[in-house]
Amino acid sequence: MERRKIHFFVAAARQAVRPPRARVIAPPRGGKGLVTPKLCEADGSAAERRLSKRDGEHFRIARRLDWGDPVQQDFTGKS
Repeated sequence: MERRKIHFFVAAARQAVRPPRARVIAPPRGGKGLVTPKLCEADGSAAERRLSKRDGEHFRIARRLDWGDPVQQDFTGKS
């Protein structure tokens, strides 16, 4: 009988860590002047946020997001 190896991982921090507002669950779709990241919100719901160049700093941050990235910015109100 072959024994299976079981691995456990533990993460620890010296200071309290603020959980992200959301996490990217799919690579953001982009077009000319638009980016649409799909996010898992803190309450567990999934949502897509459409951001354009008019959204300034939020747009610049969103177009660099990748799958699994934590999102601290509040994109709420942007649809």
